[in-house]
Amino acid sequence: MEALRAELNEEGLFDTDRKQPLPSFPANIGIITSLTGSAREDFRESAWGRAPGVTLTFFGATVQGKNAAASIVGALQQADRDPDIDIIVVTRGGGADDTLWCFNEEPVVRAIADCATPIVVAVGHEDDETLAEDVADKVAMTPTDAGIVATPEMSTIRERVGTIERRLQTGYETVVSEQLDALNRRIDNAVVGLERAAETRQARIQRAADLEQRIDTAYTTQTGSRLDAVDDRIETALQEIEHAAETEAVTVRAARGRIGGLETRIDRAYETHITQETEALERRIESGYRDIETDTDVQEAKQEARQLRIVILVLVGLLLLGVALWAGGLL
Repeated sequence: MEALRAELNEEGLFDTDRKQPLPSFPANIGIITSLTGSAREDFRESAWGRAPGVTLTFFGATVQGKNAAASIVGALQQADRDPDIDIIVVTRGGGADDTLWCFNEEPVVRAIADCATPIVVAVGHEDDETLAEDVADKVAMTPTDAGIVATPEMSTIRERVGTIERRLQTGYETVVSEQLDALNRRIDNAVVGLERAAETRQARIQRAADLEQRIDTAYTTQTGSRLDAVDDRIETALQEIEHAAETEAVTVRAARGRIGGLETRIDRAYETHITQETEALERRIESGYRDIETDTDVQEAKQEARQLRIVILVLVGLLLLGVALWAGGLL
């Protein structure tokens, strides 16, 4: 046994840093023990006395004799594969050293070391010692003690829960009170801010009303001034227009007078010119007649006289037309 202990210890199977912590609140505990021994009842009574709601799953095994080691190893492997098992407890009651020897055999010790699930070993009585206990994550002296080690004390938990509830209640009340105080302060600040904003808004409204009144007054004054100026300008323009109209009328009358005088002068000049031309033509005609009378061909002379009269009439018409056009251009 001591030789095996030294060998396993050298491999590190008994090192403290390999040992796993037990879960604080296991929901399902797997127990490897004899289904007919007193250890089963001792563990059940102890575990349910502390944690009535915990589930106990028993894996029956032979815990002494020739086939005990293989039976315990098979039960360990089965319990370790069960995902619902939170803790494995390997236990049996007291007995002679040879009846407990299976818990010193190497396969059992190595199977316990290989388990991924935390393991509690409680074999025999307080003075019994096995290699299985040395390699286990936690050791209990007896099956009854194993029930205590593997389960939480619910009364203690209830006290802790009560304490936590009271602390939570106190903290909650404190937090709520502080939050309410903070909210009240924020509300007060908000009310003050709103009142100031309302005052500022009222002041702005009053300023806007004053500005509107000033604008109305300035607009009325400016509009009146500009209308008066426009009226003055319109009156001046009307006077200028009337003066220009009067001047234009005088000018028109003068022009008409001048045109009338010019027409008279033209008529006189025309009459004088016509008279002079007629007299000259008549003198020429008389001279022509005299010349024609001396000519042997009287008929031809008469014909020439008729042509001269026609020419004279055309000249007179052209002269009258030119005078009329010239008088129209002046008008």
